[in-house]
Amino acid sequence: MKLVHIVLIGERASGKDEFASYVTQKYHFRKVRFSDEIAKLATSLKIISHDDSFKKSKLQYAGVQLREKYGAEFYTAEVFRKSYDDNSIIIGLRDRQELSFLRTKLTNLITIGILSDFENRLSRAKQIGLIRTKKDLEALDSHAAEQQINSLVQEADYKIVNNASIQEFQNAIDKVISQILD
Repeated sequence: MKLVHIVLIGERASGKDEFASYVTQKYHFRKVRFSDEIAKLATSLKIISHDDSFKKSKLQYAGVQLREKYGAEFYTAEVFRKSYDDNSIIIGLRDRQELSFLRTKLTNLITIGILSDFENRLSRAKQIGLIRTKKDLEALDSHAAEQQINSLVQEADYKIVNNASIQEFQNAIDKVISQILD
């Protein structure tokens, strides 16, 4: 079987984690998160504290700081190192430079955009404790780190709409994964 590397792209609370968990469990892909690598590098370089590494807004800040100071390749190389030798699902790509770097390093790189309307994302974000109010999600969505996501989703190799039940989402995931693995 060929190695496959899937990059999930989507707005906050669109279903990327649900997608990755499902594919990791059912298809035995390795899950690699941009946020984990950004948190490790940003805390070791004292850009953010260890306590802040669990806060989405602080990770957004750290990602922008790392990108501006060192370039996207700096932390994207860590994502590559964790994903190159196994089927992998990569979560949290936010920037065209990150994608370009991964495309040069990983053969069989496939992008999947996850689309979900604002109200569904708002409901999910509240359920998981990411936010409390509509303004909180709007603030996260408007951050500089999020500005390229919608265009990257539109350019994705595959798109999945996640506005229905988990079962319907999983059925859509299975359909796309079977196309990719065939």
